[in-house]
Amino acid sequence: MIDYSLQDNSIDELIWSFIGTSPCPEDFRDYLRHAPESRLHLDEAIDRLIAIDNLESDGAEDERRYPAAIAEIEGMATDGHKVAQFHMGKILGKGIGVTADPDRSAGWYRAAVLQKESRSAINLAVFLEQSGRPEDIGYVKQLLHDAAAAGEVAAEFILAHQARTGYGETNNRPDLMKAFAGFHQVWEKGCVLSGYSIGRMLIMGDGVRSDVPLGREWVEKSALAGCDNAIIAMGMDAEFGRNQDKDLTAAMDWYRRGAERGSTECQHRLANLLLRGENGIKDGAQAVHWLRRAAVCGDSNAQRILGLVYLWGVDVVRNARFGYKWLTRAAEGGDSFAAYHLGKALYNEGPPQLETAARWL
Repeated sequence: MIDYSLQDNSIDELIWSFIGTSPCPEDFRDYLRHAPESRLHLDEAIDRLIAIDNLESDGAEDERRYPAAIAEIEGMATDGHKVAQFHMGKILGKGIGVTADPDRSAGWYRAAVLQKESRSAINLAVFLEQSGRPEDIGYVKQLLHDAAAAGEVAAEFILAHQARTGYGETNNRPDLMKAFAGFHQVWEKGCVLSGYSIGRMLIMGDGVRSDVPLGREWVEKSALAGCDNAIIAMGMDAEFGRNQDKDLTAAMDWYRRGAERGSTECQHRLANLLLRGENGIKDGAQAVHWLRRAAVCGDSNAQRILGLVYLWGVDVVRNARFGYKWLTRAAEGGDSFAAYHLGKALYNEGPPQLETAARWL
């Protein structure tokens, strides 16, 4: 596999040189969405968002600096820098600091593929697969095989997953034994997510004889190796007593493992248990710590819970403004529970704001 870390680091540092002292929270949200592969400033970006939040201000939106960083990256891409082309594909595909443009995103990926940038081959293949055009199937497969030949284990995992779903197979019929064998092969190459896939196939009897204990062993191995999906599964099994006795302490241990890795789902699940304190471990300060980290990263569950914590004054000094802000952010992201609580609060708290409350309800 080609090591792009030095070039990724240079892109990362270029972005940070523009936004590091920005007063605008959107710059740091863009950084988290962009997620440069090296993530050199991940913790700093989260800390800056929390600091801006503490100022009870959303910052200076007219001082956004991310677009200037993108212009620099686009200039490098135009000059033929293949890693910059890869990043332009990500930026335009996700709409980071600019309007999303899937066609231009694919164009940059294609330019990078011509220079053998194997990660761009993977992302272009995923884009074309999601587009769903039958005429692209052969090219998608070729892109993935080329990336796999270049040492990209992620491409091998996707090929195994495609065999499981039937993409590109005869009559689109899944080839589950091919998928099962493929997941084993990439597990041996260090792909921790494949261990979770093996475990799920065994638990569900998906193309293989059902073996729940062995499947759970695979999920646990994957979790211990650092797979967030597996960590969440282990935590939820312990929290809700699935296939075992309910064990909230074990659930907290699993969620904490994922939270420290940066999983926002683990962060809000851990915070929820710390707020409930059903196993005798109640820590509101730690709960708010994890909720704020997940909320600034865009996790709507964390935003909703944090909003209610502030609105109701649960283990924090009550701050209705913070409560409304976080509930609104979650509701705007499509969280119906946040919309309900926001509408109810606007109706009941202070002078009723009937029109706004009705809209959210």
